[in-house]
Amino acid sequence: MLTLVAAALIYLQIVFGALITHAGWITVHLAGAAAVFVFVPIVTARLRRTGDAVAAPAARALVVLLGLQLLLGLGSFLARFTPVWIPGGQVTMLALPVAHRLAGSLILAAVVVAAVRVVDAVRETRAGAVAAQPGLRLVRG
Repeated sequence: MLTLVAAALIYLQIVFGALITHAGWITVHLAGAAAVFVFVPIVTARLRRTGDAVAAPAARALVVLLGLQLLLGLGSFLARFTPVWIPGGQVTMLALPVAHRLAGSLILAAVVVAAVRVVDAVRETRAGAVAAQPGLRLVRG
């Protein structure tokens, strides 16, 4: 059920990102980003080893999106909080944060897909274990 924790962590990180936009809380967002970049690759490694037809590709997409997100976040940080010149001027300064938010949304979507798949697999495994025990039957209702 690490995927559920990862989904909650990514959702919280998106909230922290909104706090940068509206309150300037960059330290909280950077700490959340560090947590995501430590925890989510652990989850994706476990998902890729399962060989599941849905979870494994979602895990690979998560790794790619995390790399993209890191680059977009760095670009957004440089554009907003430093005097570093960025090619493209105002268009780039607008496009970087928008793309960063879009990538964050795609990361959340990919981890939710993986979490749904894992929860469903766990539910099926538990139902099979209950059905295999003599004298017990599964009642759905």
